[in-house]
Amino acid sequence: MSAHKAGLAERIRFQLERWILRGLHYRLALAALLVTSVALLAGGLVFLFAAGEAGVGDAIWWAFLRLTDPGYLGDDEGLAARTISTAVTVLGYVLFMGLLIAIMTQWLNQWIARLETGVTPVAVSHHVLILGWTHRTPAIANVLLETEGRLERFLARHSRKELTIVILVDEITPELRQELREQLGTRWNDRQILLRAGSPQRMDHLQRVAYDEAAVIILPGADFTSDRPGVVDAETIKTLSSVSTELESGSGSHPLAVAGLVDADRAPLARAAYRGETEVVVVDEIVSQLISRCVQQPGIWGVFDELLRLHEGNSVYIRDYPELTGVPLGELQSRLPGAVLLGRVSRGSPQAELLPDPAATLVEGDQLVLIATQFANTELRDPDSSLPPRGGRITRQSDPAPRKLLVLGWSRKVPPLLSDLSEHYKGAITVDAVGLSPIEEREQQLASYGHDTEFANIRMVEANFLVMDTLTSLCPQDYDAVIVVARENLESNENADASSVTTQLALHRIFRESQSRPHLLFEILDDANRRLFNDSQDDVMVSPMLVSYMLSQVALCRELGAVFGVLSHSGGPELTLVPAAGYLPCDEPVCFSDIQRAAHEHGEIALGLRIEHQGNRRVVLNPDRSEHWQLADGDQLIVLADFPEEAS
Repeated sequence: MSAHKAGLAERIRFQLERWILRGLHYRLALAALLVTSVALLAGGLVFLFAAGEAGVGDAIWWAFLRLTDPGYLGDDEGLAARTISTAVTVLGYVLFMGLLIAIMTQWLNQWIARLETGVTPVAVSHHVLILGWTHRTPAIANVLLETEGRLERFLARHSRKELTIVILVDEITPELRQELREQLGTRWNDRQILLRAGSPQRMDHLQRVAYDEAAVIILPGADFTSDRPGVVDAETIKTLSSVSTELESGSGSHPLAVAGLVDADRAPLARAAYRGETEVVVVDEIVSQLISRCVQQPGIWGVFDELLRLHEGNSVYIRDYPELTGVPLGELQSRLPGAVLLGRVSRGSPQAELLPDPAATLVEGDQLVLIATQFANTELRDPDSSLPPRGGRITRQSDPAPRKLLVLGWSRKVPPLLSDLSEHYKGAITVDAVGLSPIEEREQQLASYGHDTEFANIRMVEANFLVMDTLTSLCPQDYDAVIVVARENLESNENADASSVTTQLALHRIFRESQSRPHLLFEILDDANRRLFNDSQDDVMVSPMLVSYMLSQVALCRELGAVFGVLSHSGGPELTLVPAAGYLPCDEPVCFSDIQRAAHEHGEIALGLRIEHQGNRRVVLNPDRSEHWQLADGDQLIVLADFPEEAS
């Protein structure tokens, strides 16, 4: 008999558990059932023992009032009524108030927790949608919020007053939210930054972030420490294809898609997968190309560093001038005294024409590519008769002098870097690549990347260069350039930058005891660590900020993608440094108009100077036209010149 009672109790408890776990409505129904049962029981007792002339209905109402409101307790007379009233009032605290508060508190906590997980859909449109969380995601959001004029023009095109950024991440955690807050600092605004949880591979998750209402979609690509970048590239292409297919099956238009990829060979697949406007940034390749340019042209990084950073002097601008249609391009610079004209790009075109034929005319749909300190300085002025039209385009030859390069560290960027340098120097370069990753693994990566590239004179060294004796034994002072790349195997930005800072201090110590000092370039991952590299002779590249700038600015102005592609590429129009003595006399003051005129005679475009200033080399881009300089030996001009295209 006892076994039968135990089984019944377990079944009742099981059914009660299932009832409670069904949700808020069932819990409230259970609470209402308990309250009603107590009111009926207490009302029946009052009717039997203390009702007087009251009926059963009045007795039940009397019990319900005392169950829900303790204030009635002092109105009762008689021992039975007071005893029942006291018991009912105490049960009211437990059942009616306590149980109800507990249920509502639990529901509210669950509701808030659900909101914090980011699974509710957003109700926004014409927003910037970032799909995925990488070390670049906070930087992309930060640069978007920090951009001023270009962002205002973007918002005006989409009839918006304020930028809204929606970020889709795998899981929203307090640590992730705090990291985003810390990196954005004073720019954090929970009305502008919306986090949602989900995977870009699932359409129902993409619907949470209103992908079909976005103005632009940014796919940051593989993270720095990702051990499967090829898989991430494939997922990016699949996402582009899925979004495009869904938009074509509905009535929505395709927003601009800006995708970061690792493998350059997959860029055509990404463009083919998305039937709308697409810009692809091959992140590792573009960083490696810029490092290669710095090796080829020591000192040129100061120019790129200014052009590819916000609020650091001059930036690249794209602007329409419909009133100039039909005017020869060689005559336009004289009407832009506050800017430097680099070339033109057709609206929506994947190609930019920098250093164009001066006899070619501006046609409808063309936009000019300029550098200026602000957009307002690109306004047209009356022609300056002191600046003649630019001469014919001259092709310059690259410096064939052999180079000896030391690469400290290994990452995905090193194979494309070595490939670019090998093609540029035609084998006249010697490279020692030092790192802890196995040599066989590095050689496989190099072979798989290089295709038809001949990797001659590249020596792999397996050693820990953070050990002072090991670094000293490498004799870094005997190289023409030393590149310290951020190391992927250290798993975090902080550890990778700590390695770079330590290496910098060790190299400077070695160079103090040497008669020679090679050109140094450091790749770091956190812009806050730039201040630790206080030697003005060192080039410091913050690669996530660089790529984030490109992704964000291309999202705001698509044509910038074509311009960045030309400027970072070796061959064709290149930013280069030339000795000032070959263009201008060094015994008399010159102004920027003199420099422009001298460059025009060579068929080139002058952007500025790199001059001696208080013992250091200083880059001066697009200077004030009234400023004069007394040029000295060693001073250089910054020009856009034409070089032979590298063999593919």
